[in-house]
Order: sequence, then C-alpha cells, then structure tokens
Amino acid sequence: MEFSLEEYDLTMLKRLLVIRASREDKLRRQLSQSQHASQRLAQEYVRVRAERDELLAQLAQQVLPQESLSPDELLRFKLMLAKGYQHERALAESLATLQSETDELALTQEELRANIVLLSKNQEKLKAVFDESSTSYR
Repeated sequence: MEFSLEEYDLTMLKRLLVIRASREDKLRRQLSQSQHASQRLAQEYVRVRAERDELLAQLAQQVLPQESLSPDELLRFKLMLAKGYQHERALAESLATLQSETDELALTQEELRANIVLLSKNQEKLKAVFDESSTSYR
C-alpha cells in the first residue's frame, strides 16, 4: 500500500514530528522534576517521622511527679504535657499531608509515564509514515 504526499504534507509531518518531540521532552522533564520532588518528600517524611517518634518516646518516658505539686507547678506540668501532645498531633498531621502529597505525585508520575509511552508510540508511527513518504516523494 503505497501512497504519495505532497511537499506541503511532508512539511506538516515534519513540523508535527518536531512539535511532538518537544512535547515528549517536556513530559520527560516534568517526570524528572516529579521524581525529584518525590525524593524530597520521602526524605521529609523520614525526618518528620523520626522527630515524631522521638517526641512520643519522650512523652512516654515522662515521669509523673512523686510528690504532690502546688497548683502552679501542676499547671506548668499540664501545659508542658499539652504542648508536647499538641506538637505530636501537628507532626502526625504533617505526616498525613506528606503521605497524600507522595501519593498524588505517584499518580502524576504514572500518568506522565503513560503519556510518554503513548506519545512515543505515536511518534514512531508518524516517523515511519514520514520516512516512507519522503522516500517515495523523491
């Protein structure tokens, strides 16, 4: 099945190849940036997790006073515990946020990979048509 294309059609095919190649490059850059962001999030997750684990260990090791405390001392002790638990809650929320961002990035990366593969396959088909047409045109 041989067909011929005019010079204008060949020029358009060539432009399409260039446009698709630049689109593929752009998608690959986005994928690379997404992977770097994912690595940074993973490092941040590990850091926050370690900080939270350390804080939980400190709170678990918190000893109750052996003697009765004055109202002032009791208030300070309760405030210290409340601040510790409040900080732990903030770290737990931060971990949940980091995990959801990591999941979103993973989905984005899968989508980018699928788009790159599809674009690559289409690019190969278009290149084959261009090559076949340019050789039969001459």
